[in-house]
Amino acid sequence: MCIKRCAGLILAFYLSFIFQTGQVWSQENPELLNSFIDIDEEGSREVESWMENLWELMQHPIDLNNAKVKDLTQIPFLDHNLAEQIINFRSRHHQFSSLKDLLMVPGMSEEIFEAITPFLHVRQSEHPPRLIYRFQSRLEKPNRKGYISGEYHHPLYIQHRILFIVNPQLKGGFTWEKDAGEEKMFDYGSMYLQYQHPTQMFSLLVGDYYRKVGMGLVLWSPYGQPISLQSPLSRFTIAGDSRGNQSTHESGFLRGLSLEYPFGTRVDFDCFFSRRNLDGSLSPDRQFILSLDQSGLHRTENEKRKIDQVSSTVWGISIHSRSAVLSTQTALVIFHFQPSFRDILPPMRYFTQTVQVQAGRLKSIGEFALFTEKFPAIQHHITYSEGKAQFQISGFYYHPKYFAPSSRAFGSFQAPVSNGIGSAGILLFHLNRVVKLGSSFYIRRKIYDSHGDPFVLRDYAFDISFKNDLHWIYIQWKLKFREGEFNQIPNERGIHALRTDYRFPKDKSFSLHSRLELHWDKDYLSFARNTGISFFQQINWTFLSWHFTFRWTSFEVPEYDLRIYEYENDLPGNFRSVLLNGRGYKYFLLIRWAKFTRFQIDFKYSQRLYPDQQSISSGLNEIPSNRAQDFRLSFIMKY
Repeated sequence: MCIKRCAGLILAFYLSFIFQTGQVWSQENPELLNSFIDIDEEGSREVESWMENLWELMQHPIDLNNAKVKDLTQIPFLDHNLAEQIINFRSRHHQFSSLKDLLMVPGMSEEIFEAITPFLHVRQSEHPPRLIYRFQSRLEKPNRKGYISGEYHHPLYIQHRILFIVNPQLKGGFTWEKDAGEEKMFDYGSMYLQYQHPTQMFSLLVGDYYRKVGMGLVLWSPYGQPISLQSPLSRFTIAGDSRGNQSTHESGFLRGLSLEYPFGTRVDFDCFFSRRNLDGSLSPDRQFILSLDQSGLHRTENEKRKIDQVSSTVWGISIHSRSAVLSTQTALVIFHFQPSFRDILPPMRYFTQTVQVQAGRLKSIGEFALFTEKFPAIQHHITYSEGKAQFQISGFYYHPKYFAPSSRAFGSFQAPVSNGIGSAGILLFHLNRVVKLGSSFYIRRKIYDSHGDPFVLRDYAFDISFKNDLHWIYIQWKLKFREGEFNQIPNERGIHALRTDYRFPKDKSFSLHSRLELHWDKDYLSFARNTGISFFQQINWTFLSWHFTFRWTSFEVPEYDLRIYEYENDLPGNFRSVLLNGRGYKYFLLIRWAKFTRFQIDFKYSQRLYPDQQSISSGLNEIPSNRAQDFRLSFIMKY
């Protein structure tokens, strides 16, 4: 009774606050993108890599009744302990008759169930395709200024992908791509081949692959995410294997070979090697690396001068042991860059230890990494579930001299681990079957700042989710504190965001989606207030073999600090995040035709209009018009 009264008071407070302010915000595509929050342009390529891996899993879903633990842990949000619970449940109750049977597995929540079911199947009537070919292309009109001046070439973007399965033990993939503005029609290529022995269960991967060590303080993989109110809290898990590179993201992956060998069912030994060239900027005397280039774009002369300037060699070994309660991973990773980074003598050595404890409803997982036996990086997460409530608390410490270019800091898709200390927390409460409340905080500051006292970055968020068979409503309020300046005096700037998202599936063939988002700030020195707003209406309609999605957006954002990111439907395996700044309108039409199960065509047309501007963007990327049109085409063939 006390819990119900407290929950009622919390809900009443949230509703009263919402009705008093009268403003709203949203979240896009909760079925797949609900784990992303505040993704900026710098992180979007990491998200594309994440999406490509999910796309391949959806093309070759895992057979739930024949899967092993190693197979299930390929799915994000599914850790090793829960995968073992699924296998044990199947052993006790024979085979699964439907995916909904997963809800009876101990430790399975509705959030995790919704996240993993797109990548599983039970007694599929036809075999997954042996070969998948996907072609994608994009063209923007009018041409950017760089194309016209001759600094860029060929504005057409082209991508080819092939995925194949020879048999259950052998699979692989090829990718090749040309970015818009690049001169060569074959600028980037990637391939991998993976073999898994049917009885010994060792796995050998040759080619381009991702390898995550521990929780990502040294090496990162496409899977992982920043703090989010909508993602499953069990997403933190010890890395289990290497994955072939299926994306067009030209950095972050290794090139060589990876061997995984199990000793029984509780211990895995992994070793890997990589050697490849990277894009980077060198000092004038070419003796030191100034920075590694992550964009993969080779359009301007400056970008071309960075091609393959750096040689990277990586060796690594790890031992992963696990029991019903305790899992550990110990790893040693050695990097060698030629030339070297300034003030860092080669080789760069990393020792990392990850420990996970699962005791009933309590899960504790943390990683300790040590760089050149001197500089540590630490992060730890504790998750607890009790009835309708779930709680997570996280903390991290990154030494100012800790340096790992392939790492990922907690709370970000893109930023590497560097100079910081902070904490975060998430609280979720299921009021009943259809209503869920959530709140979170994220605090970070530099340990050392040469410019004076380090600024404390803070994020606070509250949300309400209502979902039944016909309606889905999501409301979130967020407050972010960032560094600001007034009359050349540093100050603290508080930026508010309030969003609401409403979806109404009238029937299986027709649905509506509306979103209204408001950003505003209060400058505490000038007492000025700025407000940015965006609104869109989307219609989804399916008729026979055709599917149509149309969205229209109106926005008015007075300055860049109040920018709004809008996530929209895109071609298969892609993520589209559009930055809204200034005053304008935007719309897109996405048409999909899938007459047969083994052939699919997607076409997307979009347009952005800025009535108050003469051109869009600036510099080499300037579009000499206030209107930009984007054409995208994809077709998929399966055999």
